[in-house]
Amino acid sequence: MEEIHANLHDRLQEAKEQGWLGEFAAIEASLAAAEQKLAAMRDLTTRHHTVHLGMPDLRGVVARIDSKQRNEDAKRQSRALQRGDDRLPLFQVRHRDHA
Repeated sequence: MEEIHANLHDRLQEAKEQGWLGEFAAIEASLAAAEQKLAAMRDLTTRHHTVHLGMPDLRGVVARIDSKQRNEDAKRQSRALQRGDDRLPLFQVRHRDHA
């Protein structure tokens, strides 16, 4: 935007030197709009700051999932034992993908 602003200044000077009154007026309007845009951009950069959110800690989430799964496994094993179903192994081994 600053390059556009500088270019408009150069074009305004050229239009003034050449006597292009219509072009001069149009460039003045564009220059005013560019100055407003630059001011708005500067204002935004002073008002908004980057906020560091940090890395999420998923250890608690994983622990809850593991706990829930262990509870479900224990209930399933208890029901199987109550039915007298000895085909269900007492402990089930779970494999995880470690990426």
